[in-house]
Amino acid sequence: MDTLLISNPLDRVQATQPRHTRFLLAKITGNTGNAGGRRGDVTAVRRSRVAHSSLPVRRTCVPTRQKNVLPVIDSTFTTCMEQLQEGYVAAVAATAGCTLEPIKRDVYGTDVRIIRPGRGDFNEEVVVMAQLKNTTQVRPDPSKDFFSYQFKKRIYFEKLAMRRTTTKAILLVMATELAQADWSKSSHNALEVRNCCYFLNLEGETAAEGVQSPSVRIPTRNIFDADSLTAMLDRVERGEAI
Repeated sequence: MDTLLISNPLDRVQATQPRHTRFLLAKITGNTGNAGGRRGDVTAVRRSRVAHSSLPVRRTCVPTRQKNVLPVIDSTFTTCMEQLQEGYVAAVAATAGCTLEPIKRDVYGTDVRIIRPGRGDFNEEVVVMAQLKNTTQVRPDPSKDFFSYQFKKRIYFEKLAMRRTTTKAILLVMATELAQADWSKSSHNALEVRNCCYFLNLEGETAAEGVQSPSVRIPTRNIFDADSLTAMLDRVERGEAI
């Protein structure tokens, strides 16, 4: 807040306000500090915009779309969702004897590369790429056979649905707790991560013409764990479909 020495009482009221508020008061009273009539008003507007643009801006976080989501810190919630899923997938890959390599450039429509080394010194590695999606809007019911997931963009679906002759790609959807503080729980015996990650192979699938946000049905039995990952990599190594 500025402090100005002004003799006019009205100007003293304006002087106690932030710059952009002072100008609005001046516009209401006609006291813009210019005697040039309308032309002076335009000049005052321009000057006010310049002065206002130099003020420090207090930025606030955009509220999460889902009102019942409880983030620890709003500004990092989405980033932490991605980090949580990467940690989940990395733990599963490690348990299956694989390494996980993040794909930094978004070129292939996938986020990570899972690599299992060859069984011997001269055996070829087996690789599967995965597109990672984490959501708080899906609550899979284990008593039902499927749950639905909707892509935000058609291109995300098409990248997974394209025919691949070499490296295969899968979709990994993680259903996450609404309360961020409940995402993990540690004890002397275990680290519990909530909730679950599911896989889906979309190669060869099609979406209806014109649909920009395709939906897919994911079997609830497709839990992504070390056993399912090992079985997938075994099939890829034999040249079979995932």
